[in-house]
Amino acid sequence: MKSTTEYGYAKINLALDVTGVRDNGYHDVRMIMQSVDLHDTLKLTKTDAPGITLSVGTASLPAGPGNLVYDAAKLLFDRYDLPGGIYIELDKRIPMSAGLAGGSSDAAATLRGINRLFELGLSATELCNIGVTLGADIPYCVIGGTALAEGIGEIITPLPAMPGCRILLVKPPAGVSTGFVYKNRSDPAKQLYRRCLQTRKRSGDGHPRTLSGDRDHQRADAVPGRRRRSHERLRPDGLWHLPDEGSRLLCLHALPRRPLRQ
Repeated sequence: MKSTTEYGYAKINLALDVTGVRDNGYHDVRMIMQSVDLHDTLKLTKTDAPGITLSVGTASLPAGPGNLVYDAAKLLFDRYDLPGGIYIELDKRIPMSAGLAGGSSDAAATLRGINRLFELGLSATELCNIGVTLGADIPYCVIGGTALAEGIGEIITPLPAMPGCRILLVKPPAGVSTGFVYKNRSDPAKQLYRRCLQTRKRSGDGHPRTLSGDRDHQRADAVPGRRRRSHERLRPDGLWHLPDEGSRLLCLHALPRRPLRQ
């Protein structure tokens, strides 16, 4: 049977500002996102038998409704009355509850893969409009690269590619949900996004020296011992930075290699 392979790339937040809360509970944000090489792999295969079959390879993930891969596939099958079925194998490498958009990235990969397999001819914009009904990060994950996300995260403006550098991601055992981070946010009037753009320093080779997010204190307090341990591990050739969702730490090293993923 015909099959295709798609990759769901993790994303990091270079800056995030929560600017307000809507009546429906969604948060208005401004954030600069960047996709990185860490990725999940999805193999999608058309089947004669109807239905969606998802293999996840781990008991920690649902293999049906509630998994964004399954939900994205069902959305397209229902909307376009697709014939037959699909078998999806998910090889999961992006850690969960780390703010790396693993689930959203996998959903975006599913949308792209089914679009290709069934020759739907949907544009990236159309896939984004479909994806946002499942999650605010999915439109960005459809496009990837370096981008400004606004609204609830669904308004995407591509930006020039960030200069190449090595990125170290550290995921502690404890997880911190995006919901917790947003509910315990600091004053949105801080307009961190604007400050980050105005004050970011770059070395002569164009590498970022200061990147930040105003969720840092809440996440550090939520993971016991984290702030102390992170400061103990500061390195002179990199910058420890707690991005804006989840529990991971990242360090950007000013070591040029190639532009980050576009």
